[in-house]
Amino acid sequence: MQKKAIIIIAAIAIIATIFISWTVVGIFWGEEILEEEEEYDMAISGSTTCFPVIVRCAEEFMEDEDDIDIGVSGGGSSKGITALRNNIVDIGMASRELKASETGVQTVPFAKDGIAIVIDTDNDYITNQGTVDVEMSILTIYKIWTGDYATWDDVATDTDSTGVSGLTATGANEAVVLIGRDSNSGTRATWEELITDSAGGTELGEDDDYKNIDKQELNSNGAVQSAVQTSDYGIGYVGLGFRDGCEVVSVADHGSSSYYKASPDTVKAGTYPVARNLNLVIKGDLDDQDDEIQDFIEFVLGPTGQLIATQEDFVALY
Repeated sequence: MQKKAIIIIAAIAIIATIFISWTVVGIFWGEEILEEEEEYDMAISGSTTCFPVIVRCAEEFMEDEDDIDIGVSGGGSSKGITALRNNIVDIGMASRELKASETGVQTVPFAKDGIAIVIDTDNDYITNQGTVDVEMSILTIYKIWTGDYATWDDVATDTDSTGVSGLTATGANEAVVLIGRDSNSGTRATWEELITDSAGGTELGEDDDYKNIDKQELNSNGAVQSAVQTSDYGIGYVGLGFRDGCEVVSVADHGSSSYYKASPDTVKAGTYPVARNLNLVIKGDLDDQDDEIQDFIEFVLGPTGQLIATQEDFVALY
């Protein structure tokens, strides 16, 4: 009898231990164990232009989705697309369209952006130090970046196309300092495509003089913004969200005498000539993605995500 009691007590102890163990990880019911749901990790990488919007969207999204952890990093559009194609990340970010060689992936536009041409507010060639807008044609910008106009006096006395206004030659012949992005940048890729020598003409990125000219190649919009602000004679290009603290140049398209400054309003209206889509990049169709990825992309395209895009000085799609 005593032996049976010991066996029963031991059996109860074993069952209790098993039950407690099961309750730590799930619920035991008959033959079914409902395991505790594991956290879903999502990695996103790419364009530094897209980064401020997507990191804020990720933070907002995770507040309501406790079981999803999203990591967002920059590095440039090309790096993000390459990481996606190599299965290192789940979503890429690109501030340009896909190249023909970037197969197996597709873009999901989530906002529009203009590439602002910026110079330092302390540039002493600015007429009356900022009382009038600085205006340049796309052709003038092309000639600056190919070295045809190597000094600010060259730029200020430009009479080609619609010319330049808001700059006054000083005779000091200060060299133009070119401040751009590195080869991984979607901003750079779009810039090199949209700045041409004529309507439908040679793209900046195809020009040998541009390829060989001395220029700073920085790894983020923020780095270009800071470099322009600390270079009296620098000129650079940045996404809309990075133009603060700089003199923004108004731009006229080929064959036009109307100048437009980069802003959400001019990009939305289609009047600013140096504009592009901001994209998420995925492998395959949206319907083929994990539910968590689909839910996040729908969040970015929804009211909250679109509001965040406008708060970051970009143009919402919806």
